[in-house]
Amino acid sequence: MNTRYRRFRWPLIVLWIAVASATLAFASSLWAQGAPTLTLVSPQDGATVDGPVIVRVQHTNFRFDGLAVNKDPAPGTGHWHVYVDGKYAGLAVSDVLEIPNEAYPTISAGQHTITISLHENNHAATSPPVKHDFKLNFSKEVSIAANTGGPSTLTLISPQDGATVDGPVTVQVTHSGFRFDGLAVNKDPAPGTGHWHVYVDGKYAGLAVSNALEIPNEAYPTISAGQHTITISLHENNHAATNPPVQHDFKLNVSKDLTMSGAAPAGAGASATTAPPMATSGAMPMNSMPNTGQESGSRLPALLAVLVCVLGGALLVYWSRSGRARQ
Repeated sequence: MNTRYRRFRWPLIVLWIAVASATLAFASSLWAQGAPTLTLVSPQDGATVDGPVIVRVQHTNFRFDGLAVNKDPAPGTGHWHVYVDGKYAGLAVSDVLEIPNEAYPTISAGQHTITISLHENNHAATSPPVKHDFKLNFSKEVSIAANTGGPSTLTLISPQDGATVDGPVTVQVTHSGFRFDGLAVNKDPAPGTGHWHVYVDGKYAGLAVSNALEIPNEAYPTISAGQHTITISLHENNHAATNPPVQHDFKLNVSKDLTMSGAAPAGAGASATTAPPMATSGAMPMNSMPNTGQESGSRLPALLAVLVCVLGGALLVYWSRSGRARQ
């Protein structure tokens, strides 16, 4: 028998098993970190409410992009939906969404099953699906005012002009004479239909199709400490400002830098897309934000680790057979 083969065969096999086990464990960890998540923050499962509800979530390994809604799917990019008893009740590209809204204008009294779920740009559910169900008890019927007549209005509810904040801000509005429609974003203009934008110091900071939007978000991931001018404005389906423009400015004092959870530190308003203007008569250039690569970036090392493990095993088998052949 080949002396060198006999001496090193079992130590090498044991070493390969140990390395393979550690490598596969490492790869599994990386793969798990790359999976998109969507977690309910509020309201609590089983809560009782008597008015409009802001559904708040947290998400990881998935990029919300309002400028890509109704476009072709892109890995790790999309938005989230809400369903009431299985029926579509709106979408959001920040971590908050208010129900009821134009997509689901009336929620009857009683218990309802609310579903939150991640979706691709084209509204297809992610594969595998990422969703969560919870119960809400409405003590009375709650409806959104369906006032589509008269001039378009957009009114700030909160925060107050000049408020000081030290954490993420939920901008809440009311509107009339205009219908929000998430399924029409990036489509041709339609009279009295569209959505609303938020701007921070004149830079695009997201859109919403309900009466709530959170900043910072993927469109504007970092808001620096200091005073900022926040603008809310109505926009057509194609992101052009309404004519005449409907907008409102207010001041916000930020006591410390605010960075979206999970976002890499960046300069305020850093964005890879052409920001839609606050007022324009034509459509904005429709360049959607590219995928951050957070999901694929974490899965690539896992795939490489598995590949190294397989190649190491193959070389060991080849060396083992060569050793036997020389016996």
